[in-house]
Amino acid sequence: MLTSPSRLDGSRAQNILWLLEQLEVPYEIEIYHRDSVGLAPPELAKIHPLGKAPVLTITPPGGSEPVVLAEGPNIADYLTEHWGKDRNLAPQRWKEGQEGKILGETEAWMRYRYLLYFVEGTFFPYLLLYLIFNGEFSFVLSFLVTGLTNLPQS
Repeated sequence: MLTSPSRLDGSRAQNILWLLEQLEVPYEIEIYHRDSVGLAPPELAKIHPLGKAPVLTITPPGGSEPVVLAEGPNIADYLTEHWGKDRNLAPQRWKEGQEGKILGETEAWMRYRYLLYFVEGTFFPYLLLYLIFNGEFSFVLSFLVTGLTNLPQS
């Protein structure tokens, strides 16, 4: 099985590389560089329609058609589910005798899933704003200002 993470400079794809290392999953990395304004290159859109990283391409053993996974939590969840079962990276999913039933999950697993998606959906936008307004992502501000001031006037 071959996994190919696509890493974009300045993206959060490093998290996926860390997880692949921890799980000892062999991979061949594909590195992409941002353009002068800080945008992802068009080549990433050839891998996945979103055109951003992280993206993980998995080719199954004996298979020719790779499967492409996008979005960090989705990739982390998939890797943990398939390569991390014996490593206690995620809590036990099901209560005894409740396998596959609605609300049969353990409280610890429900909290784990919530926090996995909380980081992306709720926490990250605030972190991004903090970084922008403290000058960490000045290229984003310059892109927004340049882009907005160059819009056609009507």
